[in-house]
Amino acid sequence: MLLSFKKVPDGKKEQKEIVLKAVHPRHGSDCAIDKAFLCNAVQMLQENESTNIRFDESVSVKIKNNGDNNFSLECTSLAYNTDAAFSYLMQQKIPVHSNCVELSMQIQDHLGLLPFKNGILNTNRRNSQKHGLDDTFLTDNSTIISKLTDTLNQNLKKNLLASDQKQKTLVYSYRYAAQQLKIAAIFCSTAFQNKACMWHISQGMISDFNKEAQTSVYEGVEPEKQHVTVLLKGDTTNERIMRINLAVRIFSKDHIFTKQIMPTMMAMNSSSCDTAVMVLTGVNSQIAAAMYINSDSQENNNMNNMAFSAYLPCQ
Repeated sequence: MLLSFKKVPDGKKEQKEIVLKAVHPRHGSDCAIDKAFLCNAVQMLQENESTNIRFDESVSVKIKNNGDNNFSLECTSLAYNTDAAFSYLMQQKIPVHSNCVELSMQIQDHLGLLPFKNGILNTNRRNSQKHGLDDTFLTDNSTIISKLTDTLNQNLKKNLLASDQKQKTLVYSYRYAAQQLKIAAIFCSTAFQNKACMWHISQGMISDFNKEAQTSVYEGVEPEKQHVTVLLKGDTTNERIMRINLAVRIFSKDHIFTKQIMPTMMAMNSSSCDTAVMVLTGVNSQIAAAMYINSDSQENNNMNNMAFSAYLPCQ
């Protein structure tokens, strides 16, 4: 497949494009590749498939899937620096469906705190993916990500106004919320085993999701109008990409699910859930993931990055 990219006029660099810098002014102007071309390539190419993005008759960029969701990007001319394009390409990778199913089923078997360092989510993998937030996910789910960011920061104003300033006030970023949401979406899309459970994302813990909890979730509130959408790379050339929509529900701090059901599931005190709770329900109705803040929540992105490294390894 051949696609074209263009010269960039001096002083003009569009946000929707990645610039290939000319190594030396004598080589001419910088070139730009539409980000959409790179996204499509990394999402659609199966093992040993490649695509070419042509600049002119003599210069093109070749993107190849070398297997294990590992890509290369090569320019036929040494006149251009491709570092920025390759870095962006790696950020757009999406998880392979079959790999995620295998990992999610292991997670389902592990009730309690997940063993991040030496267990299921072992991150001792060479060149593991650091963030795992592709532009497609951020664009498709911007509304829900914003709602989750607001939910996680629900007590921010109160905490800032509190008289005791000795305790650090945490501000949860949009990116932190997006990471939480994508981990939840991957798990809920690929946990097919007939074993009910809920992943409490911020807490790094798997709990039972019994009939009482399922009833409280499915009958407690109406789903949000917006779904969470996640893309997974298909396992064959006949099913190159999978787009999965998941229902989202938000339970207020005063809802019976938040005040009574959640504490029972997590063996917590009824007052320990500090915010509303956002719940994603899975393709399998017995599977769910919850995002909220309590005393066991992680303060940084380390746990999120570990989960991404497990779901989206770069070999």
